[in-house]
Amino acid sequence: MKCSIDPASHPNPRGSIPRGLKRMSLSIFFVAFVFFTQPASRAGAQPCCLGDADGDGQLSESDVAPFVASILIPPQPGTDAFCRTDVNEDMEVDGLDIADFVALLIADGECPLRDCGNPCQAPVAYGLAGTGSGGGDLVQDDFPWGGGPMVQVCWHGFYFGGGGLGAADVTVTYYADDNGQPGAVFGGSFSRLGGMLDVTEVFLGAPMGFPEYLYSATHAPVSAASETCYWVEIAMGDTASQFFWSMNSPDGNGLSYKNGQPNDTDLAFCINGEIEGGACVPLPTGACCLGDGTCTVTTQADCCFQAGWYQGDGTDCATACPAFPTPTLDQAFFSPDPADNCPAPFATTVNTTILGTGFAECVSTAVLTQAGQTDIPAFNVFFIDPTFLIADFDMTGAAPGAWQAVVVSPDGQASNASPETVTVTACTRGACCFAGPACGDGLDEPSCTGAGGTFQGVGTTCAEVVCP
Repeated sequence: MKCSIDPASHPNPRGSIPRGLKRMSLSIFFVAFVFFTQPASRAGAQPCCLGDADGDGQLSESDVAPFVASILIPPQPGTDAFCRTDVNEDMEVDGLDIADFVALLIADGECPLRDCGNPCQAPVAYGLAGTGSGGGDLVQDDFPWGGGPMVQVCWHGFYFGGGGLGAADVTVTYYADDNGQPGAVFGGSFSRLGGMLDVTEVFLGAPMGFPEYLYSATHAPVSAASETCYWVEIAMGDTASQFFWSMNSPDGNGLSYKNGQPNDTDLAFCINGEIEGGACVPLPTGACCLGDGTCTVTTQADCCFQAGWYQGDGTDCATACPAFPTPTLDQAFFSPDPADNCPAPFATTVNTTILGTGFAECVSTAVLTQAGQTDIPAFNVFFIDPTFLIADFDMTGAAPGAWQAVVVSPDGQASNASPETVTVTACTRGACCFAGPACGDGLDEPSCTGAGGTFQGVGTTCAEVVCP
């Protein structure tokens, strides 16, 4: 397995990533199952802001007086105040810290980012070692972030006996950094069974009977600040056997957490990484042209989330964005037609096939329009090609009458209205009570009474009526 990193998308990697690790060798020299429970060394982790003598999270002139006071009367070793004033990190607070303090203060007035590993950490080259993740165990590892939203995570692990995710859940959670440990949740939790996490599983082999797997999961974008440390937690649900998240990555900082306790090991994962050729690799980025005329470099998934026009992998914003294509609409096909405007739980969704020209992926969307009424936006739009879109519309509460489809772009351009229309009719459906008692939703009065039931009124549901 290989994790590489694009400096353009991750400007803060701690060091380069070894490029020779296609995946963990099938020639396993040893097997180690590690169940951490006790705190271990935190070598390499710097949990405080060096020079921030007053503890306000900033380096400024306000730190001078408390720093001088600390030189005269050193804080107790092991305290946060000691960490912040031991600027040269020699485990002493004394006059030797002054030069480094002044250099930090003059440099840029910002707290230096602590060493929090890499956003892409390959597994150890030889050996199979991991920590139980999921099934009641909560494991987190830290990483620095170069900016932009997080949309995908890739990770590596193995199973002790049996293997494979099957129908089990997976949850991914992101945490803020709190002085070198997981802090408040700031992204997720994203659940596979909750429909918030799309998980891909790749079987890599079973050396010595321990099946190895590579996983990648996509989720809604999580906005994150640049030059900031974060934590990721990946919990595998109940499976036929315990899942072990691969650890001892050579690319980390010697710090992770399990069940609230620090450990001196690193886990194998890649933020904004996907599976490619049996490896975790960072997602490519490119120029994303937005409807307001601005441009940003991001992943294609995030560009789509912003309704932007992705210009291709490896492109940048140095070249001016082209004008958004002008959409034209030739035909629209609606199903069902007519459609009523009943509310949930028996609301009608109209699926619409739209043919025309000038459609763009993630850019073109659609609305239904009727004179004097508020447009109905599509809640699903599938781009097939520049001449073919599929869109879904929720007709709940729509005004009766004929509606036409229009294709729109984020820069305000709109196509002509479709020659074809979908006819909306007033809702006539509701709950129907039967002997038993029993209840049926979504029937009109003739259908209800014809089946021997008692109609409860238009728009009623079985959840709100009491059948005699």
